[in-house]
Parts: sequence; C-alpha cells; structure tokens
Amino acid sequence: MIRQATASDWDLLLRTYQLSRTTPLFTAFAEATTFTLPASFAEYRHRRDSAFWILQRGHQLAGFVFLQDIDATNHSANIDIGFFDAPFTAGSQDAAALNDALRQACIRHDLTRLQIAILDGQAAKLALIESLGFQKEGVLREQFYWQGAQRDLVCLARLER
Repeated sequence: MIRQATASDWDLLLRTYQLSRTTPLFTAFAEATTFTLPASFAEYRHRRDSAFWILQRGHQLAGFVFLQDIDATNHSANIDIGFFDAPFTAGSQDAAALNDALRQACIRHDLTRLQIAILDGQAAKLALIESLGFQKEGVLREQFYWQGAQRDLVCLARLER
C-alpha cells in the first residue's frame, strides 16, 4: 500500500530506520544521503508532504518514496525509494501501487522525467526499478564511498509522456 505521508509518520520512520539499518538506506542522485542521526533525518520534515509517500505492507512500515530536486523548467525530479526490509517484488501488487504513485506524482508536479541512482549490487532493487519503467542511462564509477570502499552508482530514468 502507498499513502501520502503525514506529520505523525516522521518519528515512526526514524525509529524504524534506526532499528532496521546500520548502513545507508539510499542515495540521492549526486550525493550520499544517510540518516544516522535524528538531526539529519529531521531535515526531511521540512519537505513538502505532497512529494513524500509511505510504503506499507499491511500495517508494517516498509519504506518510503521521496521526490526531490523538482525542476519545473526541465519537468524533472530525482526520486529516492527506501526500503526497511526487502524491496517490493517486480510485478507484485505493491509494485503496481508504487507505479501508480509515480504516475500521479508526474501528473501533480508536471514532470516528464524521474531519475534515480542506486548502489551497484542491489539486484532486487534494480529489478524493481526497471519493472517500473526506468531504463539504465549509465554508471557513475566509484561515485559513492560505502563500507570502506568506493562504489558505483547505477543511474536510471523514467520518461512520462
């Protein structure tokens, strides 16, 4: 299930994140965004709720979707999709709901392009992202330092027409 985020979700999101992850959850398109401290996570409280959704499996918090760097001139935005457990499975009802949310976000914000970058080696997340209509555009080699090593970021984009 996908639903719009509300103010009451922030504390739960942070607690779930801290309990479930000891490593970065996701990256922004050009730089790492990690939430290891409440202060860094609180920055997201000030973003517009219209571009932030909660992912749920039943009553369990599964993750979130966040549009950022919305560029009205170029009709594009970066997207972060963070999962606390395993990503949604490509072709599942959860993935279909996520696809619908992305389509609605494009309509609401007049976007024709969504872009995302994920760490190499995340096969399940890559399969999900590709099943949502994103296509690989390239690899930023050794762009992200994680777990003691430089890692590649796979860049993908989805065009809405």
